[in-house]
Amino acid sequence: MSYSKYCELIDGLCTLVGIGNPAALYSHAELTVDGEDCVLMHGGEYNEDGITVCCMFGEPPEENGDLIRQRLLEANLTAMQPGGMRYALNQSGGEVMLAGVVPLEALDPESLLALLARLAQNARQWRRHYFLGIDIEADACETDLGLSSSARTRRLS
Repeated sequence: MSYSKYCELIDGLCTLVGIGNPAALYSHAELTVDGEDCVLMHGGEYNEDGITVCCMFGEPPEENGDLIRQRLLEANLTAMQPGGMRYALNQSGGEVMLAGVVPLEALDPESLLALLARLAQNARQWRRHYFLGIDIEADACETDLGLSSSARTRRLS
C-alpha cells in the first residue's frame, strides 16, 4: 500500500515536470532541482509510510573544515522538531547533505517539488557562509519541512 503511494507520488512529480518513464526512478531518484542534486527513495521496510528526501550541499572547504562540521552538529540540535531534516555527511566522500524522512500522506507532487526547491535554496545559502560567523538558531538553513505552506512549481532539469 505505502509503496504504491510512493510510486504514485513519483509518477505525479514526473508528470508535473515532464520527466518520462517515472518507473525508472522508483528505487532511487536522482534529480537536479534549481541546480542542486537531490535524491528521493522509498522509506523502506523501517519507514514504509515515508519518503527519504536528501539534498546534497557539497563538501565543506578544508579551511575550517572541523569547525564547519561542528556547526552542522549544532544546527542539528537547534532543529530537533519531529520529522525535521538533519545534516549528515555522505560516507563515500564527506559531502554534506540535508536529509529526512517525510510522511507520504503529507505530500503531493506540488508540495514535494516545493520542498526540493527549498532544500536547493538551503544548499546555496549554506555555501555562502558554512554556518561560520552566524547565529545558528536565527540564521541557519531552514530544516522545518514546512509542508503546510503553498507549493510552488519549479522545473527540474
